[in-house]
Amino acid sequence: MEAKASLAPPLVPNAVRVRIDKFGFSANNVTYVATASESAMGYSKFFPTGTTPSTMMVPVWGLATVIESNNSRIQKGVRLYGYFPSASECDLAVNEVKDVGDGHFLVSRPQLPSDRYVYSRYEFLAKDFLYSPSTENIMILFRPLFYTSYFLHDYIKYNKLFGGDAVIVSSASSKTAFAYALVAAADSCRVIGITSASNVDFTKSLGVYESVISYDDLSFLQSLSGNVVYVDIAGSPTLKKRVIEGLPRTASQLAKSIGVGYSHFTGTAIPKPAQPTKSFPPSKNHEIFFAGTWIQKRFQEIGEAQSMKGVKAGWDAMVNHVQKWMKLKEYHGVEAVKSLYLDFIGGNVPAYLGCICDLRDEKTAKL
Repeated sequence: MEAKASLAPPLVPNAVRVRIDKFGFSANNVTYVATASESAMGYSKFFPTGTTPSTMMVPVWGLATVIESNNSRIQKGVRLYGYFPSASECDLAVNEVKDVGDGHFLVSRPQLPSDRYVYSRYEFLAKDFLYSPSTENIMILFRPLFYTSYFLHDYIKYNKLFGGDAVIVSSASSKTAFAYALVAAADSCRVIGITSASNVDFTKSLGVYESVISYDDLSFLQSLSGNVVYVDIAGSPTLKKRVIEGLPRTASQLAKSIGVGYSHFTGTAIPKPAQPTKSFPPSKNHEIFFAGTWIQKRFQEIGEAQSMKGVKAGWDAMVNHVQKWMKLKEYHGVEAVKSLYLDFIGGNVPAYLGCICDLRDEKTAKL
């Protein structure tokens, strides 16, 4: 994939040009790449390179500053949070002035389904209810993961755990799994984490799982008598099969299997989802959870304001927790970020590490 900074063509009407100041990088970005070719997900359509067919700039969540504006309601110098290409600059095409709200604006991406609007919404930091200067690095790392985790728990709870009494989570040391377990445990949900042997002690130390077991020894599953929900963040069909077969009643004990990520993506091939991304109403088959679809449904049912009350409470608790154990590390320039990307694919990034990146000093970036 090739990522290029803006070559500064004239801005289209109502558009803004931004300098991408910093972005977070985690296994979540690997999932974007792993599922890029899946038409249902649509990640390859956000930031195509425009040069080589079927290539894209790796999507990232980060902070940016408006350096040029053709929009009367978005001023130069304004800082933003949102979904950007891995580059030093980019243009954001705001469809109309009316798409600029009090605290955010929307970018026009007609090639995407309507439930992808969460990726096309850019927040003004000055009015962002989750933003704090002292924790902005935690925000760009965890915000997209937390929304997925929070609304995944909301989805499972809404469906009364699909008749199960516990949730098993793979890749339990990952940030998405941690955030999910934190929210679920606070809501009295039993969560069992599965992780690599080298991460068992760290994952236990987080204090959000009822039990933590390793991929090498799944014998603990034999002690589970009730039905379970399996949250698949690893994206490994082999592991999923072992988990199901490790239950006392095997497949008949599985209330639901929900695919969330591909943290075990090797860079060569990914499993094909057994069902479409839009999986409502729920079925007994494996399904892929897409947060945007569920968020849209919940906003329609109870309103955005009501939904965000729960998000804010959970977010504050998570930030306080993360500050106790996460170590932040900065990566500057193309080669450093490229090496980091390969480390994530190779599973060589410690679970306690939070990676903050920038390419702003580079005119061309290749990832």
